[in-house]
Amino acid sequence: MKQQPRLYQIGNRHREILLHPTGHDPVHKGRVPFTRRHWLKWRTRHNPHTLAVEKRLADKKPLWWAIALGALVLSAPFLSNSGLSIAAIFCMYAAINVLWTLIIGTAGIFSLATMAVVGLAGYAAAAANVYLGVPWPFMLLIGGVTGLVVGALLAIPSTRLDGLYYALLTLGIAEICRVFIQQLKALGPSNGSINSVGSFIPGDWFLQREGLLLGFGMAFLLLLGALTL
Repeated sequence: MKQQPRLYQIGNRHREILLHPTGHDPVHKGRVPFTRRHWLKWRTRHNPHTLAVEKRLADKKPLWWAIALGALVLSAPFLSNSGLSIAAIFCMYAAINVLWTLIIGTAGIFSLATMAVVGLAGYAAAAANVYLGVPWPFMLLIGGVTGLVVGALLAIPSTRLDGLYYALLTLGIAEICRVFIQQLKALGPSNGSINSVGSFIPGDWFLQREGLLLGFGMAFLLLLGALTL
């Protein structure tokens, strides 16, 4: 028996998300609180076959982000301890890369020193906690201010340099920061790290299942905060 062809409405794809709004406001879109940004980017048009008003999802990237992050959260309780550590590190690096898109995409500055800014902010916060006895909640403020100052200093040359020249400058600054940290013996171990840094994770939960879940949860919230910017 010959199989009948499956037909779709003109201009429609069977895997495309379509909404058929009702009422007198078919282009109404929900916005992120306290901003003018929309949760999803919809495009309103009339179907050329049925002449009905349709809303198509023009940008599907937020939808894929939501599916991937939802799957990550649902699978977190079933991951092993090493899997939770990997997931937390993934969330932190993903947040850094998402913010990097603000510099390259929104600001249009081809900077390669993003990790240097994050690293200097982290070292400043950790050093204040270990050597000055600053409580860990104030580390967030110290790290943020340090990153703001370093980022502002790096943004000054962008008024004179552009494109490849600024990228080479920021690449050189990032390499100088890496070599300086590795050679600075005052930090302690030979790998340039600072140990015994305060944390929001209780001491009894350190490297335990509860502490790993809490660390993953905070890293996930950090990624969500970066995505909403």
